[in-house]
Amino acid sequence: SLPISNLRYWVLGLPAPQLAYKPKFDIYNHLVSLQQQGWKINYSDFVAVNNIDLPTTILLNNANLQIKIVVKQWDLKSTL
Repeated sequence: SLPISNLRYWVLGLPAPQLAYKPKFDIYNHLVSLQQQGWKINYSDFVAVNNIDLPTTILLNNANLQIKIVVKQWDLKSTL
């Protein structure tokens, strides 16, 4: 099952708090992959919003499920 409480963080390109994780960063310090709670999350295609680089393509994978999230537009007022 998908840990919905973690999804908010993962979509923003952040690890869920208080849980162990294994990150991988690119040369721009973007989080490009994250392993947490049995899931591997891959991030690509970042866009700058109010001087914050946010991912626009997020792939979530575990042993039984693959989910792709594509963000067409960020609205930080309702996100943060």
